[in-house]
Amino acid sequence: MRNFLCSNVHYFYYDTETFFRNSKEAGFQLAELYLGTPHIFIDGQTIDDFSSIPNLAQKYGLRIKAVHPETLSFRYGLCYLDDGWNSKSLEAYKRCIDYAAKIGAERLDTSLTCGFRDHDQKLILKRCAENLGELIEYGAERAVTIALEAEEAAYQGFITDLSQMRQLDAMISDKRLLIGVSCEALKAAGEYLNQWETVFEERIAYVRTAEPRELSEVSFDGDVILFDPGETYLERPYALDRLAKREVNRWG
Repeated sequence: MRNFLCSNVHYFYYDTETFFRNSKEAGFQLAELYLGTPHIFIDGQTIDDFSSIPNLAQKYGLRIKAVHPETLSFRYGLCYLDDGWNSKSLEAYKRCIDYAAKIGAERLDTSLTCGFRDHDQKLILKRCAENLGELIEYGAERAVTIALEAEEAAYQGFITDLSQMRQLDAMISDKRLLIGVSCEALKAAGEYLNQWETVFEERIAYVRTAEPRELSEVSFDGDVILFDPGETYLERPYALDRLAKREVNRWG
């Protein structure tokens, strides 16, 4: 049975309660919460007051299963070679893990973005592996699992395809790291979900898609995260909810 998660990323112009209320009306029971403005602010030193978020989730009958740092407007990333920014970034990610633990989310989903293309790619890859290894350990101490997702190059992704993910995974060598699959990244790389399943098997935590019907012909039976960063859905998130409602009812 597939678990459908709604992401609040397409509610950029709406308050948090609007997201929870409409998610409930669309039939969702699980959510992935993006950690970024306007809903939540986190940096290397501070976390927004989180007390209202679990209350809203409980009010509307949703469980926050995962959190996701906003990797583009976040200013922080796991690809920095600059030691100062890297240190700040690790602290920000640790605050995100703390936030996940405090609101009862079991997983932190993230991608690697904004890796400089004019710097030594091997050094950046090494830095990413070191950072993720540290975050996996930090998360494990707080019962929060890290899931890493490939991101298409057009969306500033650093890890963009299966071969790169396999290379990074071998460097980290920690089976506690879970894997996320983006349908947009798959299409950009000319790859298929079954290729990823063959390599990572049960470590695939979720598939992220803007169109649930993309998965109608595949056997994947885990988390499906509804996500569309397009301008149309930023302005009209309810259209995306209505689309998902048919699929939630169909597969749920």
